[in-house]
Amino acid sequence: MVTTVRLGGIRPRADVIGCGCLLAMLTAIVLSTTGAVSTGPCLLIAAGIVAAVAVGVPRTSLLRADEQGLALVLLAVPRRYAWQDVRGLAVEVGEEPETGAHRAVVRLRLADRPAGRGGRHRGPLLAVLALTEDDRTRGIERRELAELFALFGGRGLPVDRPDLANAVLAAHGLPALPA
Repeated sequence: MVTTVRLGGIRPRADVIGCGCLLAMLTAIVLSTTGAVSTGPCLLIAAGIVAAVAVGVPRTSLLRADEQGLALVLLAVPRRYAWQDVRGLAVEVGEEPETGAHRAVVRLRLADRPAGRGGRHRGPLLAVLALTEDDRTRGIERRELAELFALFGGRGLPVDRPDLANAVLAAHGLPALPA
């Protein structure tokens, strides 16, 4: 059985907008230097590319689970992880330096990825969860986030902050993580 969780709504969009801007800039340079298009239409084409990437690409962020393992599909490129290499979900709770907003960053915890600087885990980013000032869920989290926690709970894989995961699961009427 294959389970698919759409990550587009729970992943930050800034990472794909940067890719869109780079693609638009390269397109604008090629079109303007070859003389194929004048400056005005060239800028419109570049803006269209950024908009298309910002709207379309987040929908291609998926996490697929099957009997062999996980496939993390980002920007239409799948990366496979066997179940024996998956150790659970790392949840880092902290404050954004720029805005002071509280958030939880959810990453895939892998067997061959030790904690990085400051003891923080650096696996692939799966989701960002906005929190209240006392580091609790807001109760308006997306269904996709609950499906992500349910997927790992169903496989018996640990989640670093089960209190946060269980609050999200309860808000969507899903069973809590196993103890």
